[in-house]
Amino acid sequence: MGAISDFVEAFSRDYYKYLSIEKEVKAVCEEALRDIQFCWQSRVKSPESLEKKLKDRNGDYKGESENVADVVDLVGGRVILADLRDTERVEAMIKNTFKFKGQVQHPKAGQTRVNPDSRYRGYGGHHFHVTRKDGANLDPCNPVIEIQVMTAFMWVYATVAHDIEYKELHGEPSQNLKDILEMLKAVANMGETALELFNRQVLSETPQQGNISNLPSTSTIKTVGTLVCQRCSHDARKTDLRLYKEKLGVNKDEQRSELQCKLRGLKASDACKWILADSKFHDWYNAPNSERLVIFGNMGCGKTIMTAHVIEELIYRKEHRSPRALICYHYCTDNQTGNILYIYSSLILQLLDQQESLKVEFEKWYEATRKSDLLDPARSSGDLGKFFSNCVEFLKEDLFIIIDALDECEDETQEELITLLDILLKKTPRLKIFFSSRPQAGIENLLHGSTEIRWVPTRERDAIIVEHIVKRRLGQVPFDVQSLVTERLSELAQGSAIWVKLTVELIQKRKIQAIRPMKRLLASIPPPAELSELYAKLFADQVGDDSDNEQLVLNALEVLAVARRPLSILELGWAVNLNDRCDDIRTVKALEDYVDEKRVLSLLQPFLSQLDFQDVRKSQVILVHHSLRELVLREVPSKWAQMQNIADKRRVEKQHPELEAAILRMCVKYLLLDEINQNDLLPAEGETYLWYLDLPGAEIYARSFDKDHQHITKQVYYDPSSRGFGEFFGYASCFWVDHFEVSAPDHLPDTSDIVALCRARSRRMRNWTRQYCRPECTIKPSPDVFNMDFLYLLGVITFFGLDVSVTTVLPNCDVDGEEFLDDPVDLTVRRILGYCPIAQFSILKILFRSPLIRTVVDTRGFYDINMMMWGTLKGLKPPDETRNSREWDDRFDFVLDIFYALIGEESDKELLCEAVGLGCLPIVERLFKEAAHNPAMKKELLRDPQRIKFNPAHVSHQSVGEAVTAAILRFFVTYCKKTTYRPIFGSRTKMEITSST
Repeated sequence: MGAISDFVEAFSRDYYKYLSIEKEVKAVCEEALRDIQFCWQSRVKSPESLEKKLKDRNGDYKGESENVADVVDLVGGRVILADLRDTERVEAMIKNTFKFKGQVQHPKAGQTRVNPDSRYRGYGGHHFHVTRKDGANLDPCNPVIEIQVMTAFMWVYATVAHDIEYKELHGEPSQNLKDILEMLKAVANMGETALELFNRQVLSETPQQGNISNLPSTSTIKTVGTLVCQRCSHDARKTDLRLYKEKLGVNKDEQRSELQCKLRGLKASDACKWILADSKFHDWYNAPNSERLVIFGNMGCGKTIMTAHVIEELIYRKEHRSPRALICYHYCTDNQTGNILYIYSSLILQLLDQQESLKVEFEKWYEATRKSDLLDPARSSGDLGKFFSNCVEFLKEDLFIIIDALDECEDETQEELITLLDILLKKTPRLKIFFSSRPQAGIENLLHGSTEIRWVPTRERDAIIVEHIVKRRLGQVPFDVQSLVTERLSELAQGSAIWVKLTVELIQKRKIQAIRPMKRLLASIPPPAELSELYAKLFADQVGDDSDNEQLVLNALEVLAVARRPLSILELGWAVNLNDRCDDIRTVKALEDYVDEKRVLSLLQPFLSQLDFQDVRKSQVILVHHSLRELVLREVPSKWAQMQNIADKRRVEKQHPELEAAILRMCVKYLLLDEINQNDLLPAEGETYLWYLDLPGAEIYARSFDKDHQHITKQVYYDPSSRGFGEFFGYASCFWVDHFEVSAPDHLPDTSDIVALCRARSRRMRNWTRQYCRPECTIKPSPDVFNMDFLYLLGVITFFGLDVSVTTVLPNCDVDGEEFLDDPVDLTVRRILGYCPIAQFSILKILFRSPLIRTVVDTRGFYDINMMMWGTLKGLKPPDETRNSREWDDRFDFVLDIFYALIGEESDKELLCEAVGLGCLPIVERLFKEAAHNPAMKKELLRDPQRIKFNPAHVSHQSVGEAVTAAILRFFVTYCKKTTYRPIFGSRTKMEITSST
C-alpha cells in the first residue's frame, strides 16, 4: 500500500474524530463572531473525495508522501459575510483564536481573472489555514483546518460555479451555461461594489465617524442583502435543497455516510478483493442489460464489510463510465433502517443528490400527490415507491442499487422491495442491483433467477482478516504472541469474521502477554460453530460473580436488542436504571443520582460496536452484531452456552414481544416522572418561533430566525435536559407508542399509567407529544413525523395500541371525564379517521369492538361517519382485477354492518343514494345483490323516489343523477339495463342525467 492509501485508510478510521473537530470549530467561530452578521458552513471531507483529489493531483508532487503532507482541508469551514468590511474582524478573530499557519487570497496576486476567456474577475475570498490551540497539540488528531471568508454575493457565485464547473452536476457545461455563470459572476462583483459604495456614502453623511456597523440602515441592508443572496442561490439551483431533505429525513445521508466511513476503517481490503475477481461479479457489472446479483453468506462472515468494499469500488469506477453511473446504497442495520419507508427515502435522497433536475420533479410530485390524496406522500411507502420507479425508468445513466443485509428486514419489507425492483429490472435497460443476505428459504425464493455468489470461506482470506484485526487490537502484545494468535485463529476461523473479532476482544480483555498463558486461553476458546458459547464466555468475563453487574448488563442488552434507533451513551445510562425494581423513583433528579454511564460502558464494551466517546449525546450505541441481538431475543445469558442454533425463530417470536413490553414500561415510567408534568418543554423563545412560523410567508425567512435575531441558521434547537427533562425523555417520548404497538399483551403497563400519560389538556401529554413531533429536538416540528396534537387517550390506543388495549383500557375510562379526551367522542373519532384514512378500517374495527364507544357514538347520532368512509373509499378503490379480493370484501361488509348497527335497515334507500353520490360502487352492488333475495329491501329500494333528508345540507338527488354528477357512468350502464330496478330510475333521474352531462 502507498502513502495515499495508508493516509485515506487512517482518515476513514478516525473520521468520527474529524466530525468532533468540525463541531468544535463551528462552536468557537459562532461564539467569537456573535456580534456580526454571517452564515456558517462547515464539512469534513469524505474519504472518497479525499482519495480522488490526492490521486488526481499526484503528478504535481515529487511523491505520494509530499502530496499527503500538503492536505489542508480535511476539515473546512466557511464564514459568509453580509458586509465585506467585516473581513478584517474575522481575520483578527481567526489569528487570535487558532494557531495561524498561512493564508491564500483569491484571486491570487497578478491574477485578475481565473478563466482567460471570462469577462469579469472570478472568485474572491480569503482562505486561512489554522490548527487548534489550547492543548489540542496533545491530541494526535490535530489537522490543518481551512476557514474560507467571503461575502454572501460571492458565495452564491462560488456555490453555483462549484456545482456546474467542478462537480459537473449537469454534465459538461454548455456555452449557454457558461454565459449564465459569467452573468452571475458580474452580479457578485457588482453587489460587493454596491455595498462598499453604500457604506462609504453612509459614513460620509453620518456625524458619527468610524464604525457604521451599528447604524439601523446598515444593519437592514446587510440583512436584506444576505436574505436576497439566499433566495438567489435558491433560484440558481432551481429548488431549495433543504426542502426535499426535510421531507425525506435530514439525518439519513449523514448516518449512511458515517457508517460507510466506519466500515472502511474496519475492513481488510486484501480479504475483499476476491469478490471483484469473481467471474459472476464481472459479468454482472459489464452486462449490457439490467441484472441482479446476490451474495449469500452465513451469519458473521463479513457480508457488510464486503458490501462496503463493493460500494467503494463502484464509486471509484463510476468516474470512468460514460455517461457517469449513479449509485444508491443502503445498509439495513436495525428495525429503523430496515423499514421499507426508510429504505425508499434513503434511495430517493441519494438519487436526488446525484440528479439535480429530479429535485424539481420531487417538489412537483410531492405537492400534487399531497393535494390529491390529502396525505403526506413521504409517509407512504406506496407513493415513494412509485416516485422512485418513475425516476429510475427515465434515467439515461446506469444505476447501481446496493442493499446490504436484506435478511434483517421484515418479511413484508423484503417482498415489497424485491417486487418493486423486479418490475424495474424488466422496464429499465441499465439497472444493476446487488443484494447481500444470509441464505434463507424465503429470500431465496423471492430472488429466484438471480445470479448468485455463495460465500465459501478460505484459509488464505481468514488469515488476512485475522492479521488485520490482531494488528489493530493487540498492537501492545509482543510480536511472538501476536504471531501465535494469528496462526491459531486463522486455523479455526472457518470464515466467521465476527468470531475472530470477539475472540480478539476476549484476549484483549484478559491482558495476556506471555506465550504459555496465551496457548492455554486459545485452547479453551469455543470454535465458530459455538458462537453462543463465546458470547457466554464474554458475558461471564464481564460480570464476574456480581449479580448487580449481571442484571445491569442484561438490562442493557435487552434494551439495545429492541431499541428503535441507536441510543446515545447517556440515554443507555439512564435507561438501565428504569427496570421494574426501581419503583421508588418519582423524579428525574432522583433517577439522575443512579446514572453511571461509564460503568455501563465498561461492562458492555465487548458487546458494542465502535463508539465515539467524546460525544455522549450522539445516537450511536448498537450491539456488535446481529447474531448477538438474536441471541438476546432468544434466551437469557445463563443459557447461551447450551444453545445450538442462535436463529431459532419460534423462540424469538415469543421473547421479542416481552422485551418490547419491558422497554415500553421503562418509557412509560420515565414519562410519569414528576418534572414531565411540571416543566414546559419548549423555552419561551421557542414558543415565539412557532408563532412566527404561523405568519403568512414566514417560511421564506424561517432560516434567518433564531432567538437573538442576529445569526442566520438552518434550524433552531432546544435541549430537553437543560429544561429539566433528563437524557431519556427524547427516546421515551418518540418511541413508547411504537413499543406499545407490538408489546406482549400480558406484560403491558398498568391501565392507570397509560391513562395518566394521555390525560387530555395535561402538561405531561403536551410535553411528550411535542417531543414526539421533534425527534431531532428542533423548535420547528419535523415533517417526517405523525402529528399527535389531537389524539389524547382514544387516539393513542386506536392508532398504536394492541387490539387487547381496547378491551382492557377503555372499559376503565370515563369517556366524558377530563382524562379521556378534550372533545366529544364522535368528533375525536372523525378526526382520527380523517387524519389517517388509509388505516381507518382497521381503526374502526378496534373502536367499534368497544361497546362503550359504540354506545356513545350511537346516542350522539353518528350517521356521518359512514359518509366519510365512503368518501375515502372513492380514492382508495383498488383496480378492477383486485377489487373482489377478500381484504376489500371484508372492508365493505364492515361498512354495511356499521350502518345497520347505527341507522337501521329502514334507510336502505338513503344508503343507496349516499353511496352512489360518493361513488362507492361496492356498496351499491351489495345492496342490489341483497335485494335480489330480500323482498323487504327490494321494496325499500323501489319506494317513492323522494329521499329522506337526514342532513339539511344534502341536495336530494336520485341515485343515478348523483352518480353522473360524480362522473361514475359505469353505474348507469350496469344497472339501468336491469328491468328489476328500472322503477328506481324515474323521469326525474333522466332530467338529472341530462342536466349533469
